[in-house]
Amino acid sequence: GQDTPAGQAQEAAPPEPKVKKEAAEYFAQGMKRYEAKDYDGAIDQLKEAVDADESFGQAYLNIGLAYEAKGDLEQARAWFKRASQKGKDFGAGHSNLGRLYLAEGRKAEAMSAFQRALQVNKFDGTAHLHLALQAKARRDFPQAVKHVRTALKEDSQNVAAYQVLARVYYDLGRFELAKLVCETGIQIDPKAAAVHNVLG
Repeated sequence: GQDTPAGQAQEAAPPEPKVKKEAAEYFAQGMKRYEAKDYDGAIDQLKEAVDADESFGQAYLNIGLAYEAKGDLEQARAWFKRASQKGKDFGAGHSNLGRLYLAEGRKAEAMSAFQRALQVNKFDGTAHLHLALQAKARRDFPQAVKHVRTALKEDSQNVAAYQVLARVYYDLGRFELAKLVCETGIQIDPKAAAVHNVLG
């Protein structure tokens, strides 16, 4: 389709699903523990959240992320799958599954997981950025740029998106544009090492 002016995406991202109050409280406790790197404590609290509300996709996803942080990729994969099965309209389970597949060198499975994520949420940033990198690798730069722009519609503060976009412009030899994109990313997060690397 045609580009629309910034801030005028044709469709807004899907609204946050309503979750039961009890589930939301367990989730908040779980996230505090996750941020404190107490992954076992986080998993316990987040499992209480899904027991209280079994359609709470984000809680399943974060259990998967906690297992991944612990290095238990088998459990992480299982919970990412549950996130997308249980959470209606919740594609992030698929995109995180794709991320793990890619890290394991299972590229075809990763690509289909990213495509499934986009079928559920066409603005899924993780899926779009990985697809952008794949397009960049095949030197399909217009497709790469399109994926990054769609990721930025979901989250205009997504620093990883600015890094990918800067690398695409760098590969195209459009260095001034790459530099501008890096500077935008650094304004959002001054400590974004990956963006500083591209700028360097």
